[in-house]
Amino acid sequence: MRTKKWMKQLLVLLVLINGLNVKAQGFDTGPITPAGILDTLFDKDGNIYNLSDLMINQDARTLTNGKTAAALTVSCSPGYFNLYFENGSLGNGTTAQQNANQAVFCQLFSDISNFIPSPLSTNGLNHRVNIWVRNINNIYANPNASGIAGAASQFYVAPYSTTKGGINNGLIYNTIVSGVDAYTNVAPPVSIFGSDAANNASILFHGLVTFNFNGLVNWNTNLAAIATSTQGDLYSVALHEITHALGFASLIGANGQSKYATAGYNYYSKYDLFLKQNNIPLITQQSGANCSANYQYQFNPALSTSVLANTNTTSCTNNVKFAGSANQYVYCPPSFNGGSSLSHFPDACHTGTYAGGNSNFVMN
Repeated sequence: MRTKKWMKQLLVLLVLINGLNVKAQGFDTGPITPAGILDTLFDKDGNIYNLSDLMINQDARTLTNGKTAAALTVSCSPGYFNLYFENGSLGNGTTAQQNANQAVFCQLFSDISNFIPSPLSTNGLNHRVNIWVRNINNIYANPNASGIAGAASQFYVAPYSTTKGGINNGLIYNTIVSGVDAYTNVAPPVSIFGSDAANNASILFHGLVTFNFNGLVNWNTNLAAIATSTQGDLYSVALHEITHALGFASLIGANGQSKYATAGYNYYSKYDLFLKQNNIPLITQQSGANCSANYQYQFNPALSTSVLANTNTTSCTNNVKFAGSANQYVYCPPSFNGGSSLSHFPDACHTGTYAGGNSNFVMN
């Protein structure tokens, strides 16, 4: 009888493990995390993803937001990162052109890894940051008409909460700072199973990057040469976009609420904690907050949301500042721009030593 009981328990365990493995591979439409609490993710612009959308090694498919995703074709593993290139993400030029585009990305992420100290191991695939290099045509209907040269974001995951929202660091940031895959304990089977099970590596993307190789920009991809006046420098522009993905991004919307608030997730970024108007923080903990220091944040009731846009186009003195180890004005155009406001340093607001008097910030 004890033998039969043991065999029955083993059978149940094997069925459970197999079911988790199927979910980890993305073939199950049910919740991946317990009760689906952490199945919903966002990018810095508030676009919604399901955890199943972000699984690596899937064929071409339709995402939960209705957009398409192409199969992954090539990859590289520079420094802290694994880069997975979607079919078409490097453009439709010659093989040499596509290889040159890829080389820029791989070099840039290697340089970032050498620049940022982190406990992350640079050997093997265990606890690395997975970047999804997307085909821009699968994200934007007409990127040329919209003038979109490139974009990048980390993914943000947190429990649904309209009242207990708070500060969300993002999955790239958390992984680099902690040295541990940010998906750890979010959905254990996702970390345990998959093609890289031997290394217990995540099979989920932590962020995405996409660039326009449709002719909008004549890209310089020569890492040893300065771009000409008729070129855009792919390395420099990619550095700008990827810095957004590393955490240089506000999640504050035009009404002061989180960009996720309409979906019921009132979370701000750590970057937002450093934004101030006349030394008054833009976001603050709610009065009587009874959670930890990272929860129950709101737009500061001592401020008006009018501070998010500076209608005086001849002066920067009313602009919000990023107040950290250095204080810098941030971009506050007269009309709030959800993709740009608060998340850039405007050259026009700074005195520099370069030609034209601008500071030429990479984040301008």
